[in-house]
Amino acid sequence: SWDIWGLGCLIWEVFNGTLPQPSSLKIVDKIPKSLVPHYCELVSANPRSRPDPLKFLNDCQVNGHFLDNQFVKINLELEELQFMDQDKRTSLFNALNKELDSFPQKFCQYRILPMLVNAFEFGGAGSSVLSPLFRLGKLLDDSDYQARIVPCVVKLFSSTDRATRINLLQQLKEFAEHLTCSTVERDIFPNVSTGFLDTVPAMREATVKSMLLLVPKLSEKAINNQLLKHFARLQMDEQPGIRTNTTLCIAKIAQHFSDTTRQKVLIPAFTRALRDPFGPARVAGITAIMTTRDFYKPSDVVTRLLPPLCTLTLDPSKDVRDQTFQAFQLFLGKLRGLSENPQTTVDEAGGSQRGVVGTASSWAGWAFGSLTSRLSKGRESGDVSTPVQVTSNTVKRAGNHQVSDTSTQDSEQVVSSKVDQDKQSQELRVDEVRPWICSDIYLFTVHL
Repeated sequence: SWDIWGLGCLIWEVFNGTLPQPSSLKIVDKIPKSLVPHYCELVSANPRSRPDPLKFLNDCQVNGHFLDNQFVKINLELEELQFMDQDKRTSLFNALNKELDSFPQKFCQYRILPMLVNAFEFGGAGSSVLSPLFRLGKLLDDSDYQARIVPCVVKLFSSTDRATRINLLQQLKEFAEHLTCSTVERDIFPNVSTGFLDTVPAMREATVKSMLLLVPKLSEKAINNQLLKHFARLQMDEQPGIRTNTTLCIAKIAQHFSDTTRQKVLIPAFTRALRDPFGPARVAGITAIMTTRDFYKPSDVVTRLLPPLCTLTLDPSKDVRDQTFQAFQLFLGKLRGLSENPQTTVDEAGGSQRGVVGTASSWAGWAFGSLTSRLSKGRESGDVSTPVQVTSNTVKRAGNHQVSDTSTQDSEQVVSSKVDQDKQSQELRVDEVRPWICSDIYLFTVHL
């Protein structure tokens, strides 16, 4: 009875502060109303009327009383975790995951988290423990996380249970930032990559999506020798959804490829998607091309991207056609910007990171080839000045004024000057007609 009375004093001090004198136990204004009846029994003047601890706890857990809440219920169930079957454990962990935000942070870190780690390592808790485990792991600093959570993660990735691995991949965003590059490449990626070959489509799809978080931690060798080979196979997967997601994933992780890898991989991968019989996969291919537009050289845009996009302007799916026209407007706008200002960099115009000095000549050659007839018509109508024809008679007429060697030198200078003027006139005409190309293509696209 003395201990029970002491428990009543402790409850009073929890809500009021230090107990100044025994008579203050009668002041119950700050004690929760649902606890007052049970508290009064604890500090009763008659020792025989005081309840035993078990009766006090049971009475407080009655519906509507002070200890009737999820915090108490879940913690009592965690004490009996090792005696539960798998179904009850799953139900408990799901309830815990929903209520974690309402629990005291320090209590979660120093009480619940160690219990979850022990349950995983020694109790066979299964994949249902992952959600609360990773959420509470955020309360740890990086060194503690590496010591307590990462070993559990590595162990889970080696599991052969599909449910566990899929759940783990879905929770990857909760702990990916704590994984080091060496851990990912040495311990995690070899196990994850087996999911690319799994017979269950959900496993293959979850593995593809997980690459968004794992690729930044992989070396170029692992990307080129392993990952891209799996992606090439998945682009021909029997499941259209997996083919679509693979294309989008390649576009999102392209920034982590080397320049050489991008030049070899992106255009073949995306143009393959443009030929996919599944409509959303074709839309994904167009979207991927637009997303990675800064990685293409102008010559590749003109010769390798725009031709296959042209065929999609008559695609049976309206979504594909709409996306195709958006792609045309995007690329033609960048081509027009490069045409109007040839001195700008390709990156600023939407190409690669190289300057346009090396590619301007090829663009000019394309302009000459497509506008030969227009230039000829311009000369015939007189809109374009006729080049000066320099013949031997011209030299002779210039030589009538002087008969010395000096007259010959002067005539040669006249010829050279006129030839230079002719070249400048031709270059000017090229600059004037280059914008016509983009205008004609744009109008044709709008007409379609």
